[in-house]
Amino acid sequence: MLNVNANLLVHAPSGDIGKFVTKAASYAVRSLVESDAGRHNLQLTVVAIGCDNPAFDDWQRRMEQSKLATFVPVDSASYTHGRNIGYEDADYLDPVWDVFIEFDTDNVFPYQWFEPMMDAMDAFPEAAILSPGTIRAQHWNAAREPSVDIQYETQTYDYIHIMVDEEARRCVKRYGGRVGEVRDPPVIRRSASFRKMGLYDESFNGSLWNDWDEIMRVRQAGWEVKTILNSFVFHWTAWEKTLLHGWHGQDPLSDDETNRTRFFEKWPDASSYYQEYLAARDRLYYLEDERCQRLV
Repeated sequence: MLNVNANLLVHAPSGDIGKFVTKAASYAVRSLVESDAGRHNLQLTVVAIGCDNPAFDDWQRRMEQSKLATFVPVDSASYTHGRNIGYEDADYLDPVWDVFIEFDTDNVFPYQWFEPMMDAMDAFPEAAILSPGTIRAQHWNAAREPSVDIQYETQTYDYIHIMVDEEARRCVKRYGGRVGEVRDPPVIRRSASFRKMGLYDESFNGSLWNDWDEIMRVRQAGWEVKTILNSFVFHWTAWEKTLLHGWHGQDPLSDDETNRTRFFEKWPDASSYYQEYLAARDRLYYLEDERCQRLV
C-alpha cells in the first residue's frame, strides 16, 4: 500500500458559480476516492481560495467529518502559490510520501486509472511526472482527444461517472500502450524527484506557462515527463481556465502574455523543444502515427 497525497485547489465564491464549482469539486473528490487510488493510504489536501459559499461550507463540513480531507483556507492566492500552499501543508519533503496526485475540480476519475500509472512508473524510472490520457468535454475544441458529453448542471454524479468509466475503458482498448510526453492534469509526481526539484516558481501566475516551466525544470534535472495511454481521466477544461485567471484578478489574455514572456526569458533555448512538444502532443492520439513510443 502506497502513501499518496492528493493536491486540489478550489475557488468557490458566493453565488451560483460557487455552487457549480462545489458540485464539480465534490464529483472530482468522490471519484478519486472511489477509484483504485482509494485502495491506498490516500490523503487529500484541499486549498480553499476565497471560498465563501454556503454550498462549499456544507461540503467541507461533511468531508472533514468523514476525515477524507484536510482543508487549508486562504483569502487569495495565485494558482502557483495555491498549489505550493497545499504541498507545504502536506509536508512534501517528508519521505513518507510515495507519490503526489495533482488534480483539478473538473477532473472525473474512472474506477481503474491509478494502478496502470503505477505500473508505468516502474517501467519508466526516469519519469518524474506522469499523466494519464485525457478525455475532454465535447464542447472543448481539441479534436485530438476523445470526448464525452458532460453537463455538470443537469447530470448526476452517477450518470457522469458511468459515462467517464465506460469511455475510459474504450480508450484503453483503443490507445493502450502508447506513450507520449504531455503534461495534462491530473498528474502524478514521483516524490523523490519532487523533493529534489522543489515547488512551483511563483513568478508564473497561471497554470499553462508554469506547466511549461516545470517541464523544463524536469528536463534540466535529468528526469522526463511521460503520458501513459493505459489510463484515462476526464478533464472538462474550459470553465476552469476562466476561474483560474479570476483568482488573481487578471485579464486572461494579458496574463497569458506576461507568463509567456517570463517563460522565454527564463528558458531562451526552449523554442525548438516547445514546437517539437506541441507536434508530439498532436500526434499522440493519432493511431496511424507510429512515431509514438509504446509501453511494452
